[in-house]
Amino acid sequence: MANIFHAFDRRGKEFIYIHNHNANQKLPKGWLKFGREYWKEENMLYWKDASHDRIHCVRILRFSTD
Repeated sequence: MANIFHAFDRRGKEFIYIHNHNANQKLPKGWLKFGREYWKEENMLYWKDASHDRIHCVRILRFSTD
């Protein structure tokens, strides 16, 4: 959530970009210089905050309703 008191030191932190793996013209991972970007590879979801070099990931589970 944007906060007027931190508008200058946290500019762009609320921005989220989700890579489209079906796109014809894909943007490279890590291009975003602010905010957070997400991408999927096989059954893993990855994300990276532009303010840090660390990449996070979590396994995507599929649940059956049977």
